[in-house]
Amino acid sequence: MILVKNGRVVDPVTGTDQVMDVLIGETSILKTGTDIEEEGAQVIDD
Repeated sequence: MILVKNGRVVDPVTGTDQVMDVLIGETSILKTGTDIEEEGAQVIDD
């Protein structure tokens, strides 16, 4: 898993345009939000 911290998330379908964390699994986005912590994930902090 990869955890991208403080990245800009833009989703025109939901109207999201903000700085968030994104947890990415092998084939999909598992979670978005703020202050996500996931043990064992490779962290990329923008």
